[in-house]
Amino acid sequence: MQAPELITEDFTLRALRIQDAPALVELNTNPETQYFTTVPVPYSETDALWFIDYAQRAAAKGQEFVWAIDYSGAYAGTIALRLPEASAESPGSTGSLGYASHPDFRRQGIMKRAVAMVLGFGFDPQGLGLDSITWSALADNEASIALARSVGFRDFWVTEQSAEERVLPDGQVVTRNEIHARMSRADFAAIWV
Repeated sequence: MQAPELITEDFTLRALRIQDAPALVELNTNPETQYFTTVPVPYSETDALWFIDYAQRAAAKGQEFVWAIDYSGAYAGTIALRLPEASAESPGSTGSLGYASHPDFRRQGIMKRAVAMVLGFGFDPQGLGLDSITWSALADNEASIALARSVGFRDFWVTEQSAEERVLPDGQVVTRNEIHARMSRADFAAIWV
């Protein structure tokens, strides 16, 4: 199994490919990405190739689907839907969403539409048929929080995880205080259907 292709008029969500490695390196060496995510720092092509392989293995087990946003042939970002309750027979009832836009495609509305598409696939009984999907980000990631609110996530809460500090190449220390939210199938239907 691999992440199914999801198609719109102007972009396609598809499985990651080896050819995406250079663009993944561009995304994950961007200072904003390094600050707001847990990607390895420094990030190399070896890390990108490992992640592509991981995404293929996770999809084959039905545990996680990772999509590249293919915007007219250009890699515009990544969306992942993790399925913590997945088994060989079922995706379970819950999922966890993550996303990152390539720096060249930020603040253009592409990610919002892509996230809505993945949520639709996750909740659709003909897709995964999930009951709820959660999301989390660093508590100061205003862009990600705004996107999550705009697609319908609710019930936001913050957790402090300062034990997971990390130091970036510029010496900046990032503590892992996170904000979380959830969405039910009914929440999604009230906004998008």
